Amino acid sequence: MTLSLRGRSKLDRRTARLIAPAVFLFIASLVFGCLLTVSAPPTGLNDRSEDSIAPLSTSVISIVRAKGTEVTVRKFSEDPSKFVEHSDAFTSSQMKEKFDTTIVRLLSQDSGQMKDIPPSHFSLNQPPVHDPNFSPSQAILFAATLTKSYFPRHHHLEPTSSTQHNMKLLLKAWHAFTKAQDMHWWIAHDQLLGWFWDAQTPPWSTYLSVQMSVLQLLQLQQFNGTLIDERFRVKVNPAFMLRDQKSPNPIDARFYDVKTGYMIDIEGLSVVRDGDEGRLGCKDGSVHAIQDLMPLHETVLDGVLVWRPRAALKILAQTYGEGILYDQRQNVGGVDYEWSERRHVWVDLD
Repeated sequence: MTLSLRGRSKLDRRTARLIAPAVFLFIASLVFGCLLTVSAPPTGLNDRSEDSIAPLSTSVISIVRAKGTEVTVRKFSEDPSKFVEHSDAFTSSQMKEKFDTTIVRLLSQDSGQMKDIPPSHFSLNQPPVHDPNFSPSQAILFAATLTKSYFPRHHHLEPTSSTQHNMKLLLKAWHAFTKAQDMHWWIAHDQLLGWFWDAQTPPWSTYLSVQMSVLQLLQLQQFNGTLIDERFRVKVNPAFMLRDQKSPNPIDARFYDVKTGYMIDIEGLSVVRDGDEGRLGCKDGSVHAIQDLMPLHETVLDGVLVWRPRAALKILAQTYGEGILYDQRQNVGGVDYEWSERRHVWVDLD
């Protein structure tokens, strides 16, 4: 009995000597983790997991705006020619010869309402958001650490027979959501091009493109991860406050259909050129004069009320070249399309 007890005592002491360092390291790691948690400044860039997403709540979602910067919507109360484009922005004879009739056709698609967004909405020096955890400076520092693209590639690379139908549903959902939250945006890229030709998204497009001010991105960020109508999700890129035009993250946010995978790419515009408030740019490198964007005109795309920039033709010419406004044969992604004058649609020739 005596020998047995002595042997167990020696074994316990030996085990204690082996376990003690591991216990010490475990306790130290817990203490260090707590210190990091306390010292890390919050960014407010919440990216809620799928399981923790709550239903959309509109009761406390708002943004503080400085006095005198509210967006105004009005109808034409004076000569409409002050708010439309002029042919001197174009050089090709094909565009100049039919410019007047083109403008008449496009204005017939507009509702007559205009919207002015103040230059201050495009400044990075924004009023605070109603989110005590959000710190713009910390958000910018955090965004600088993101050296890879935040968003994956588009789910749909080629259009199918159901593509346009699904994207119309997506656009309707986006319109309803942003209208309820008093968010301001306008169509861009392929959607602006489709509006020009026949007020429909082009048949080769597999995603939608819209733009908004930095202030609106700050408001949209508060919905990050939210599932709307159990089908549409808001995702905001943590790098949206980093406005480097060489960033691998040119897309600032997405609104997508979790059922079909179709999505809206959302680009923010901010002041560029060393603080010149007359020039606004995206992170893809495109820059526009604010007078070419404002006032926005209310129009129709795919049967949905949307907003488009004032100088839409000039912006399209800068983006794609003037030929996109009159060439009736287009090759997109290796597929040939032809404009049908009889049907007023683009026809896939393949």
